Amino acid sequence: MRDFNIDVYEAAAMYWGGGYDPITEEVREGPFVIVIPAALEAAKGLQRAIYAARQAVDRHRASS
Repeated sequence: MRDFNIDVYEAAAMYWGGGYDPITEEVREGPFVIVIPAALEAAKGLQRAIYAARQAVDRHRASS
């Protein structure tokens, strides 16, 4: 945490606590919140984008 100019105790206070709430489907760790359904959709979108990019590379190589 030295890069952020806070000491170890301040960092511990900021990031203390957290956990998973099955009702809201959220994981919390300090100031960060991950909404599980949104994260899954984002991961699926990333996978589709990677697959489409790979197909574009393959088509480009095949036409060269």
